[in-house]
This record gives sequence, C-alpha cells and structure tokens, in this order.
Amino acid sequence: MLDNVYYFNFEEKEDLIFRFFERIFKYKKYSEIISILDGYLEFCGNGLNEEIFIYFSSEFSKYDEEYFGENKVAFYYCYPAEEKDTIVILTYKEFYNCLFKKYKLYENTFSNNENIIIKDKLNILKNKLEI
Repeated sequence: MLDNVYYFNFEEKEDLIFRFFERIFKYKKYSEIISILDGYLEFCGNGLNEEIFIYFSSEFSKYDEEYFGENKVAFYYCYPAEEKDTIVILTYKEFYNCLFKKYKLYENTFSNNENIIIKDKLNILKNKLEI
C-alpha cells in the first residue's frame, strides 16, 4: 500500500464510484464505451482524466507497493479530484454491480443493436469476474 494516500472501501465512497461510471455512460461515445468494456474484459483499467482512473489488481505484482489484493479493482482519485489522494478498493462483485447499475440507468440512450453488444460484453465480463 502507498504512503500518504487515503484508502476506503466501497461503502465509504460509494458516491465516487457511481459518478465514475456515470461519466462513462453519460458522456462517452458508444465506441469509447465499447473500448472501455473491452479493456475491462482484459482486466485493464482506464482513466477519465489525469486525476481519476482505475486499475485491476492483476495489473500489479503481489510484491509491488501499489498492490491492493487479489481479485479487486482500485479507483484512484488524485488531487484535485479529491482533496487528498484517495483510493477506493472494490471487490469484483462490487465493481460489476456498480457498472451494471449505471448502464441500466442509461440503457435507453443506446440503440437496440448497441444494447445487444453492451449487454453481451457485460455478460462476458460477469463470467470472467466469476460472479
């Protein structure tokens, strides 16, 4: 774990996580969303900007100081996104459930064909995360 960083679990910073996914589904183009989901399918995180990004635990060695546990996802919020550098760690289940909930809120903004592809990718992700 890193020094001078505040760590939280999902329940403590739930609002930050839902806002992260809201920014994806509300403001990103369909092609960008597909690219992000394809990254998730390969257990690769993404960034919204220079201050807000996520990593899957598999992107780090167990001996790396940034390693945060097995089968988890970390949301990094660096200053000025948060007053203090903050990392929120989620289980795969929490990560998937947040992602899916936000998708459902914006489902009607996509065409039928787009929804079929997004749902398919979400189902594949759910299986890969072993949820």
